[in-house]
Amino acid sequence: MTQRTPGILLMVYAALMLMFAYLWHFALPFEGKLENYPAMLAHDQWFVIYAIGWTAVPIGMLALISLHGKYSNPLSLPGTIGFVLVFLGFFIQGCLLSWEAFLWPIVGNESRSAFLIQEAVFIKSPPVAALYISFSIAFSVGFALLGYAWMKAKLFPKAAVIMVMLGAFVYSFAVAFGGWIGLIAFTIYLFGILSLGWFHMNPDPYDKAPTVTG
Repeated sequence: MTQRTPGILLMVYAALMLMFAYLWHFALPFEGKLENYPAMLAHDQWFVIYAIGWTAVPIGMLALISLHGKYSNPLSLPGTIGFVLVFLGFFIQGCLLSWEAFLWPIVGNESRSAFLIQEAVFIKSPPVAALYISFSIAFSVGFALLGYAWMKAKLFPKAAVIMVMLGAFVYSFAVAFGGWIGLIAFTIYLFGILSLGWFHMNPDPYDKAPTVTG
């Protein structure tokens, strides 16, 4: 693994997730209405779009691992806890994408069970709601702690880290509801990730030893 590998992985993850998010919103006939889900689930690009998102998640996890391996020493305890929470958030996100990609079409395309999707019965059920809440907490708190540790150790530009922290926080709590707020927040988060990846591709940061924080 080269010193630029984390940056490459971050940028690939962000690019794939941007493709997934915008294709989901604009290539599928959602239009902000749950009753449009049957048409979405029957769309011939449904699995293609979700394959992009599902591919991005393990790449993001690899990026996080390689980044943490590179900078684990200068990170404080909050940064390490943040890393674990973000990794858990990525894992839950992968589970949610798999759920939506494979289970929703089975349920939504059957006339007897379509109401479970159209009336958000699935999302409102306690087990599924708990999964979304777990993702929201892991992703938002994780990036808050990790971002704080990054800024304190002066590893990355503050503006990029703030974009990641702010975007991840708003997106993580808007993911269950979708809509423009979630899309805008997700875009801010991903452009922050792109900025971190681009910065990491620059060899200059390696000329300076990171600040060790306790």
